[in-house]
Amino acid sequence: MNKIVLFSISLFIFAIFPAAEDIDGFPKDFPQLYDSGGNGYGSALSGFGGNHSLDREGNRKAISKNPVILLHGNGGNAHHPQWGMLKLRSFLKEKGYNHSEIWAVSYLGPDNSDAELPDPHRNNINDVRSFIDAVREYLDVQKVDIISHSLGGTLVKSYLMGLREDGSWDKSLRRFDAVGTVVTMAAGNYGLGAFSVGEFQTGGAFEAKIHSLDGVKDDTPYGSSEGSSQKGPYQKVSKLDNDQITYVAVWAEGDFVDMQNPKTGRLEGADFNRGYNLGWGLEGHEKIIKDKNVFNGFASFLNTKTNKPPKPAPPVITISPNGGEFIGKVNVYVRATNKPEVVFYTTDGESWQRYEGPFTLTEDSVVKAKAENKYGKSLEVSVTFTKSATPPYKKVLATATEHYMAGRIDNQKYIELGSKYGYIDPFYLYLIEGSKGWTDEKPE
Repeated sequence: MNKIVLFSISLFIFAIFPAAEDIDGFPKDFPQLYDSGGNGYGSALSGFGGNHSLDREGNRKAISKNPVILLHGNGGNAHHPQWGMLKLRSFLKEKGYNHSEIWAVSYLGPDNSDAELPDPHRNNINDVRSFIDAVREYLDVQKVDIISHSLGGTLVKSYLMGLREDGSWDKSLRRFDAVGTVVTMAAGNYGLGAFSVGEFQTGGAFEAKIHSLDGVKDDTPYGSSEGSSQKGPYQKVSKLDNDQITYVAVWAEGDFVDMQNPKTGRLEGADFNRGYNLGWGLEGHEKIIKDKNVFNGFASFLNTKTNKPPKPAPPVITISPNGGEFIGKVNVYVRATNKPEVVFYTTDGESWQRYEGPFTLTEDSVVKAKAENKYGKSLEVSVTFTKSATPPYKKVLATATEHYMAGRIDNQKYIELGSKYGYIDPFYLYLIEGSKGWTDEKPE
């Protein structure tokens, strides 16, 4: 009798408290990446993705659709209660996606809640590129789909078009062949107005560039020219239109972004454009990533450009991260497409070694890599890494009052910094890793 009672209680508990999901982190053999810029500088790149009970081969066998990358917006992280990606993950699971097919990265830092201004694309593009490329390599797929929110939307364009951390654009870093579907949700695709700052300025250098490729102005390079599913007057066709990527743009009418530049969430030339009335200000900006009707409206556009075997060609090499400064140490990954038979790398320009997995740098280095397959040899790729003496730090741009309300400064500092910078003009505060408080002195 006691056994029956205990068994019944166990069933009741299991029904009320089901087994915990993999809501944090990645499989044990997924490469450890480190944040190379912006608010999360120096920390391990975190987020969620993959089936934690499976290894690389198990996760590869588990996928039957294009894996989906979820990119949060400014001032958030993958698990953020307001701006996180967990609700979108639940919608994907209801559509038949499994853990191996859903991935997200906290590119602004693991617990970030601070918006980053004025150049978050330059500061974080290496982290986004490293993560997406690592997922593609881990799962052995050519294409992923990307669902992005707010800042994440223009980071996707930066990934596709080869933005570098110095603000330049590199053809060798373009990733048009790496993405099947792009979904932007409440993104500032056309900036946040003429008086906005840095990369958010409408008509500024960054905003203009993400709508131009190889001298041709085209809002969605490699977008679709078919209008059957077009929602809104944003059809545009150019000679770059070869239907390589499916584009979707949805936005919240009158939300925080739309108020600053109406209809900036559209993408002219996209396969699907639609605005939704979800509330004003921050309310609509949050609801668009949590509204099931919005998700169902674009879900059919996912997994439309599926992974196909690559055409016979020599390997193409990428090194991740793509060089730059690092703190302490950095893990380096070499990726070769087109089924390479052998991959080599060197850190001194002379001693070539067979690449077996990520390696660690602790000093200034020039990393070179090359590969071969039965169709020929790759081009040799070279990137430069520089060790920085500056300790990892976070920076936040805000007014004295906003810094005070966020708890970064006390009453005395509020008066001191308000007198120094004014109470309505924004200024940076810095938090050095291991220190006890924020300062307005930039770490050197």
